Amino acid sequence: MKSKKVGEIFSDYHTNSNIQYAEITALNVIKKTNTLEVILYFDEYIEIKEIWFFEKFLKERFQFEHINIKINYHEGVSKKTIRIRMEKYHSLYGTQISTNQANVIIKK
Repeated sequence: MKSKKVGEIFSDYHTNSNIQYAEITALNVIKKTNTLEVILYFDEYIEIKEIWFFEKFLKERFQFEHINIKINYHEGVSKKTIRIRMEKYHSLYGTQISTNQANVIIKK
């Protein structure tokens, strides 16, 4: 079965980000914790703010309490360091986080 892209499955999610071209390899609903898990595969780096906007859309659109987005990148994709990711997270959420928290929040 061919996996579909974010923009195909969620056609009402409007963005100019490259996240719309990421392939959705799995969607899982965990009823017990009211969580939607989305597993993506992509051959380009997706900025954390774009992941955050997509997560926000999913929460508002489908009323899930938790959204868990995992991204598997093609092996050739250059990812940003954890420090740069933490700084971007800080600018989005306005809070400092530890490296351990960042490892949980920001999926490699």
